[in-house]
Amino acid sequence: MPPGNTLQQIAASGNWQWRRQTALTYSASLGTIRQNQSFTPISTLSGATVPSEGSLDGNVHLSHYALRLTSKPLPKLNLSGNAAYDGRDDQTTPIAVAYIVTDTFPGGTAVAPRYGEDRLRLDGRADYAVFQWLRAGIGGEYREDHYSPGQVLRNTQDVESWGRLAATPAPGISLALKYGDGLRKTSNFDIAAFPVGENPLVRDFNFAPRDRVFTALTGSWTATPTLTWTLEGLLAKDDYRSSPLGLQGSHEQRASSTLAWTPRETLSAYVDAGYQRLFTLQNGFTGTLTAPWLTADTQRFWNVTIGGRWTPQPRWTLALDYLHAPSYEDTGTTVGGQSQGFPQSWTKLASTRFDAGYQWTPAVQINFRYTREQYGSNDWALAAVEPSTVPNLLALGLQPYRDSVNLFGLSIRCRFGRSTAAAAGPP
Repeated sequence: MPPGNTLQQIAASGNWQWRRQTALTYSASLGTIRQNQSFTPISTLSGATVPSEGSLDGNVHLSHYALRLTSKPLPKLNLSGNAAYDGRDDQTTPIAVAYIVTDTFPGGTAVAPRYGEDRLRLDGRADYAVFQWLRAGIGGEYREDHYSPGQVLRNTQDVESWGRLAATPAPGISLALKYGDGLRKTSNFDIAAFPVGENPLVRDFNFAPRDRVFTALTGSWTATPTLTWTLEGLLAKDDYRSSPLGLQGSHEQRASSTLAWTPRETLSAYVDAGYQRLFTLQNGFTGTLTAPWLTADTQRFWNVTIGGRWTPQPRWTLALDYLHAPSYEDTGTTVGGQSQGFPQSWTKLASTRFDAGYQWTPAVQINFRYTREQYGSNDWALAAVEPSTVPNLLALGLQPYRDSVNLFGLSIRCRFGRSTAAAAGPP
């Protein structure tokens, strides 16, 4: 079982209002989190060596301070901003831990890393009503993290800015367009803090310097009092220009739409659809004397859901939902100028759910549910993998997942108290 933690904390919060146009809120907290449980054995085999008696004796001090300011200095102008500081002071005494990496690499000892961190976050935005039907806004965010000695990085800086237009060109129609970019800078990596055997030229994506550009579009249309259509789209591009090896770029395209119809209070239906495309580019090499490789991976996800809800009588409620969600992945690799293609991987999910509820009495409700789900996949990296083909793998015999499930559920909900009698109404 994972070890348990004990947290002791004291917090305070409040606000200040000035002439109804400006409000300031604040919060602060101080705390300590401790962990003091005995180590588990390195191995479950009888006779295996175990660490000396003791525990990590984890001790981390936490601090949090935050301010939020909102103001309306002009009738058409709204301003807001936030400032927050979070501190994590790791006071745990460093210890040396023995480790084992499968049967390929010899074991050794490593010093438990520190997790101290100081984070400062500033963000703000301004919105102005250009016309009655058009609003324009700008905003940004600044985040700076400092890490305690013994970690891979000393500090990171993340800056993001954006502009936004929101319009209501006609009654029932609203559109919003947002465009922004971001830049992350980091200090030099401390190679001595890297885990044993890890390549110092490969950087974690959440620590590596990054350039980001994104565009988001949202819209809604209330065609009639009973029919509503919403739309959302996103384009995002991340580039890791300073990473010598590993992830070089990640691009995302996403779109979703929902059509909802409610002809009367007892009847509703909807159609929901979505699409997402993820593209990543990676490079590397297996050794200094080997040819470099480049891998491009494209994943596409689709989903369509159709459903409805109907209350034919005050005591009965019926609901039906159907989901169809396929996905596809294409991977291509170039090694030494020679392209290598891999078979396409795919997954398909089809799910049907039926719910029926019956209000037997004002205090007792009976619910029935039936779900049928079918899932299939095809993964070239897992197909036909047996102990004789890759004997060094620990997960032997793993095959692409294929499931078919039929689920029946019955539940009874009972309510007690005076509110039950009141819900029944007068005799």
